[in-house]
Amino acid sequence: MHAAKRSGNGVLDLDEILQLTPKQLVKHFTHFESNELKRTFKHTCRLVPSECQYETTSFGSEDKSLREIKRHLQEHLKQLKTESSKCPLNFGLQHVSCRYSQF
Repeated sequence: MHAAKRSGNGVLDLDEILQLTPKQLVKHFTHFESNELKRTFKHTCRLVPSECQYETTSFGSEDKSLREIKRHLQEHLKQLKTESSKCPLNFGLQHVSCRYSQF
């Protein structure tokens, strides 16, 4: 991912985050858990962890959970963009280093 390489320390500013594709957002700002035996898939939002602990779970296929977390992340970005247009935000977000776990 080019944005993380530019900053050099894994911290992305809002402009860099807004340029990410939905797939990149999921990769860097969610925690994913799956249970192959129970066929459950869970994504947890980690974009603004101090303010949001949104989780979405699906059974049988990861598709529903993935669709819902992408929509959720896009809502966060809309909100952050609106807030930054009213008052410039001075922050960076660090992407999740460990995305996958299985239980």
